[in-house]
Amino acid sequence: MVKNRITHFFSKSFKLYPILIYCIFAFSCSSTLNYSIKKKRRYFQKNIALILEEANLNATIGIKIVSLENSKTLYELNSKRLLIPASNMKLLTFASALESLGPEYFFKTIIGKDKENIVLIGGGDPTLTSYNLDSLARVISIDKTNIDTLFINTSILDTLDYGMGWMWDEGSDEFSAPISAITVDNNCITFEYSPSEMGEPAQINFSPYSNLISIENQSITVNDTVDYDPFRIDRDWVNQTNKFIISGEVLKEAIPDTLKKNIYNPRNYNAELFEHFLSSHGVKTNHIKFSNVEKKIDTLIVHESKPFWAVSKKMMFESNNQIAELLLRKIGYKAFGIGSSQSGSKAIKSFLFNKVNIDTNSLRIADG
Repeated sequence: MVKNRITHFFSKSFKLYPILIYCIFAFSCSSTLNYSIKKKRRYFQKNIALILEEANLNATIGIKIVSLENSKTLYELNSKRLLIPASNMKLLTFASALESLGPEYFFKTIIGKDKENIVLIGGGDPTLTSYNLDSLARVISIDKTNIDTLFINTSILDTLDYGMGWMWDEGSDEFSAPISAITVDNNCITFEYSPSEMGEPAQINFSPYSNLISIENQSITVNDTVDYDPFRIDRDWVNQTNKFIISGEVLKEAIPDTLKKNIYNPRNYNAELFEHFLSSHGVKTNHIKFSNVEKKIDTLIVHESKPFWAVSKKMMFESNNQIAELLLRKIGYKAFGIGSSQSGSKAIKSFLFNKVNIDTNSLRIADG
């Protein structure tokens, strides 16, 4: 009886072997292939959940992490929800500009000559400084003491001072500085302030100097912090002027400090600034005109910026809005001959679709 049962078991088992072997092979292979992905998914789920819990952000967050090896989704949260990207947009602006301009690209500011006239041609350089502009004026002064007309050519970019969607009432802070083809000192001026005699307004100096800047100093020097009114500098942005109102209190024992504030109408401001530098080097300018007429001129000086990789590093690490918007318009100009937010947005979409294989049908780009 026992022998018959054993014989029956083995005879039945041998019939099942092919099925068992197949199952073992199939399940073991499936486990081997999926184990790594499952492990990564568990890792992301656990750690991202912990990060979000600790951050306690009052914001809507969308995340999607995809393996570059096999295109498997490793983690997602609100991945199909349309969101406003904020400064994450700079990643797309940077990538598109890197492809369009190249890492060793230099922005050029050109000084040209047309008979007795001088032409200043802006190249959208985000790193141009008042020191650079003063140096250009000094070189001109070597051969000239009189300029009939100083032409300012900003045709590389449109004349909109702000990115699409930027509000005119952003205020006078450095982070909301306007955009222009000739951008000097990030289109900001630097105020240095220090205490004066007790009860007197704080001492104020600003640079670079311009006749277009006016100051109303309502501040006061105090010796204690009782009912202390913090020191502040605000541009009269409501009336869109370059009048700066200085108010609040400065402690008598305070050390000198600085504040950067943006300017209104950078085209006029930077043109007048260049004329001021020319005058300081003994060059008289009879007229200043804005002209985008493309005509043959003799190139006298070319000022080159730092390379693109250095400019973009500043943009990415400081999340600099102005540089991002200048890059957006620059790649728009290179792609379509129009330096605007619209042309730049179109260039980014083309880059994402053609080079990165991203569907941009539902992507709306407002600024850089």
